[in-house]
Amino acid sequence: AFGPTGQGHLRLSFCVSQEEIHKAFDRMEAYFK
Repeated sequence: AFGPTGQGHLRLSFCVSQEEIHKAFDRMEAYFK
């Protein structure tokens, strides 16, 4: 969807509160460990 230069990258949207962003990153960190 974002062309060849976007392959292998993660696109994020920060349209929520900072608290929700922190929760999301905590969940992603736990997933990738």
